[in-house]
Amino acid sequence: MALHRVWHEQDGYAPLHAPGVRERQAGRARSLRGGLPGQHRQSPPQDSLHTVNHDPLVAQTLRSIAALSGIPIRPDAAEEGDVAPYLVYAEIALPPDAYTLGGESSLVPSRYQIDVYAATRAQANALAQAAHDALTAAFGGVAVSRQSLFEHDSQLRRTLLDLQLWFPNP
Repeated sequence: MALHRVWHEQDGYAPLHAPGVRERQAGRARSLRGGLPGQHRQSPPQDSLHTVNHDPLVAQTLRSIAALSGIPIRPDAAEEGDVAPYLVYAEIALPPDAYTLGGESSLVPSRYQIDVYAATRAQANALAQAAHDALTAAFGGVAVSRQSLFEHDSQLRRTLLDLQLWFPNP
């Protein structure tokens, strides 16, 4: 069953999301969580979001992988002089907040892109798989996508991972 928004002229065309909302808005009914409408916890202001940097946790986990020992692991971009194989990681999507339909979550989702550069596709794929396994085990994540690419400028093979990871909510 699809839910549709309903607008009422007498409410200034404010959207009502479900039957009975008008009564709850008027205080004649209790919300599903107990308490009166309007007493729910508010989301934090936009400028206070995303203050936690998960990069140190990701870097520590990546550096603990035996298969990646001895290769450069960099945030955001490789450094000049890095020789393949090397790994670059970056946080690519931040959550709007750490709330679920049941309230505040104990976990915060974040998307990371992991790029592994190597001389061969097999080596890039193997190192990317090691990074995937360690990060998803440590943070309960899932792979959103995986791509094998060829970089013409550097003549290197690149395996790109897009991972959804879950971090403890501070």
